[in-house]
Amino acid sequence: MQVHAGFDNGATWCDYGPSCTVKISWTPLAPFAEPRGFEAAFTEEPTELLLYPNPTNGDQVRIQLSGIYPELTNATLDITDLFGKRVMSTTLPLNDGALNTPLALRGALADGLYIVTIVTGSSSSLSG
Repeated sequence: MQVHAGFDNGATWCDYGPSCTVKISWTPLAPFAEPRGFEAAFTEEPTELLLYPNPTNGDQVRIQLSGIYPELTNATLDITDLFGKRVMSTTLPLNDGALNTPLALRGALADGLYIVTIVTGSSSSLSG
């Protein structure tokens, strides 16, 4: 996963870079103070999400996710439509910091675009 952050409502963006943890302070700020701050916690192996084939025939897709902490054992996968409605949710087993599994769709989803979110621990990976 690559991170691309902007701190001025999208007027400008920072360069893409490795995954990081973002901490936002809700403490009242002094006038003219910077509205956001962040801390980056870099991992040695970046998280990478692959979902294929894309587009799919509606039967199944393969999901590969690497760079996960090896002590985690499960991932939660949610598929939402473009209106934000959850159309599928499941728990997938992790093996030594990775996920490599087929996801059976069995024609359950109508043709269209979907957002796939995978949560492991307190981190999420997105695919559109």
